[in-house]
Amino acid sequence: MSYLEYRNFALYFSEEDRTLSLYRVTGGGQLACFLENAELLVKGMDKRFHSARDYSSCTVQSLPDLKFTRPENNQYWEYEVHLSGGPGGLPEVVLGAAMHGDRITLCALTGSVHLRGVFRNGRGAGRHVFLLNRASSTAALRNAVGPADNPGADMLYNRLTDSAVRFSGKTSVHFDWLQQEYVFSGRMQGSSRLEFRFEQQIGQTIFRTRYWSPISRKHQFKTPPVGWMTWYAVRFAASEQVVLDNAAKMKQLFADYNDKICIWVDWEWCHKALDGLGEPGVDVLHPRTDAYPRGLKYVSDEIKRLGMVPALWTGATCDGDWNEMLKKHPEYMLAKLVNWAGNLWVDLSHPEIEKEYIPRIFRQILEWGYEAIKWDCLLNSLRINDEYRAQRHQPDLSSEEAMHRLVKAARKVIGDKMYFLGCTACDRAALAANDIFDAFRIGGDVFGWKEFKENAVNRAFSYYPLHNTQNFLDPDTLVLREQYSTLEQARSRVTFFALTGMQLTVGDPVAELDSPRVDALRRAMPVAEIRPQEMLRKSVTGDTAVTVCTVARPFGSWYIAGVFNLGDEPRHVQVQLAETLNLPAGKYAGFDFWAQEFIGISETVIDLGLLQGGSCAALRLTKIEKVPVLIGSTRHLLQGAIELKKCEFNARKNCLSGKISLVQNDPVALYFYVPEKFSVVPAANLCSTGLITKLVLSGAESKTVSWQINFRPRASR
Repeated sequence: MSYLEYRNFALYFSEEDRTLSLYRVTGGGQLACFLENAELLVKGMDKRFHSARDYSSCTVQSLPDLKFTRPENNQYWEYEVHLSGGPGGLPEVVLGAAMHGDRITLCALTGSVHLRGVFRNGRGAGRHVFLLNRASSTAALRNAVGPADNPGADMLYNRLTDSAVRFSGKTSVHFDWLQQEYVFSGRMQGSSRLEFRFEQQIGQTIFRTRYWSPISRKHQFKTPPVGWMTWYAVRFAASEQVVLDNAAKMKQLFADYNDKICIWVDWEWCHKALDGLGEPGVDVLHPRTDAYPRGLKYVSDEIKRLGMVPALWTGATCDGDWNEMLKKHPEYMLAKLVNWAGNLWVDLSHPEIEKEYIPRIFRQILEWGYEAIKWDCLLNSLRINDEYRAQRHQPDLSSEEAMHRLVKAARKVIGDKMYFLGCTACDRAALAANDIFDAFRIGGDVFGWKEFKENAVNRAFSYYPLHNTQNFLDPDTLVLREQYSTLEQARSRVTFFALTGMQLTVGDPVAELDSPRVDALRRAMPVAEIRPQEMLRKSVTGDTAVTVCTVARPFGSWYIAGVFNLGDEPRHVQVQLAETLNLPAGKYAGFDFWAQEFIGISETVIDLGLLQGGSCAALRLTKIEKVPVLIGSTRHLLQGAIELKKCEFNARKNCLSGKISLVQNDPVALYFYVPEKFSVVPAANLCSTGLITKLVLSGAESKTVSWQINFRPRASR
């Protein structure tokens, strides 16, 4: 019998091809193959692996058999493959499988067997399906660009279904670029077994959320948006002219680096102080006429005329003055309590708030022409609705469920193509409706360095499993001006955003940024599609934070490590390649992005020397072989992940060539490690020092260009 099924799993063995396929049974009763046509390889006396097809005899046996001549096990069913009659040196082999209700296990009852086949968890390998692990030996935040290898992985995760095929044993999984599939390899011998489980609600369980939906790709942003925001930049000095001046400056400085730029008109459009008292005629439906005399639609139209995306703040569940709906329906109001954002708080549970009030507010935003929305004050509203529960229209409805219904009502009005950001700042508000929001704010304000450490860095470590799986994370703005950040701190802020791929919003008067800060921002643009490599909530302990991003491209892979001294004092920092970064064994060339220098080759540790307080190092770590290899790029902090389109060494021609996207009038330096057995053929744009060669490329227009470096073999000494 070649097929056997037991409860939630099934297997099929092809006696002709000697391949094994494993299935899980879906909730709808369909078979979903997760290991397809895996070939069996047997270890011979010569220590090499040979195909199971080399055996002359192959028989299968199941327990129970068709006639139940042998009593079946009550808790699992078994299946065996017997191979015999192999050529010299090949032992007889028995491969055993046991299917339980929650898992399927494979083992070699005799012999040593290697199993290799296509590994799946739904569609979208490399895009929606990737390798994750749920345990970690390092405090570093680990993430990836592309279908990266993950040596510590124990699951193949599908972000569209929040499900995973869990695997254990002596295994390895890698992405095959030619097949565009993951390939599983596993070894079985003696007590060494392979085990597979299928688990659902991975992220939902970690974050204990009642709701889950996959990350939306229906809005206009391919990756978390780049933008500018009024609040951090100018606070209550915001006005239509200030907004448009900064929008024009953003276009001038950064349009060449981004597909789209958001201009966020924040909460000052209906507030002029932090007292929450409001002013007559100014509310969630009517902007301040002193700051926006031609109205908010004029502002959105002008932003769009600049080729940018207008975005608007709202605090729809509170107000500073009695708006027209509250005047008409005072029963909508739950409490009058002065807070920074207002003093009139609505009853989240009132049916008409869901049916009429919230839809009216969001229809108005659409009429004003805004294409992205941030909803604030949700946490405050939850707490006030808790406190005044007895006065609510539906006291038996939880505050969070009431809020969820309102956010859902808003989404129904604005549609699923609108970028919808929840300004939520903590677990309770963030996780109450993150199935509806496209993104959410992960912490409080980040003006000062200490606020940045706690509200951006530490919160990112905690929420990162949700990033690019269910939502985009918004760590708030980048406040880079000297009032709040030294140049080293500014670069550290930018580096952290770039290496985690979160929403990037500038929080300064753009015209006041000096050249080094403008340049730093450009090195983080555009935002890359980065996603987690671990399903773990982490935190930063002490004054050193480390991130490590594995970049996987068809032409190669490398690692980008971010090392941040979050303290005020200098400290000597060493980075352990295996223990801290979880890098596979090998020799790595290190390149420091900000210093633009080669920092050596190591198999164990990178010594960064004295790292100044508030500063960071952004290192590209490239595994070196016996041929020339790219080790650094100055265009983007991910050093090749964004700009590099091709890079390959041709051993026959002794040349290294590639393609790179250039931004007009922005020279890029590429750095290469050249082993001693090669010498570089001189060229006008090349410069060599020791084992390092630098290639400088530039252009008067933005375009993709080809490059090539030629080498000569050195004569043996």
